Amino acid sequence: MTRPYESLSALPIPGWETTYEGDDAGTGEWTAVRKCRLTAYQVQYGAMPKLTASDADELFILCESQNRHAERLATAENLSLITRQKRERDRERRIAEVRSHRGIPGGDVGSGPGPRLVP
Repeated sequence: MTRPYESLSALPIPGWETTYEGDDAGTGEWTAVRKCRLTAYQVQYGAMPKLTASDADELFILCESQNRHAERLATAENLSLITRQKRERDRERRIAEVRSHRGIPGGDVGSGPGPRLVP
């Protein structure tokens, strides 16, 4: 059975630029390179900017799984950022409460008259 993309030198996969290098007998190699940039976080946790495969079906499966993996990592990265921001806000709130309880004038952390609180 001949697939329609077997005669192409590029396989249409969303988010990837693909090329085939080899002969018509199928002894070549498919390569896919992402169209969009990955973050350092995504690369650190296994998202790959370039893939190679021996046939088009394998390349398609690899690209699709890498797309899902990169999306999940982007979600994890955003959740990590949100969690860090919440921790910082909670810390600032606790410092303000301590300052208020001790009668130290408010304002930004470490500003204003009075002793500077170091958590």
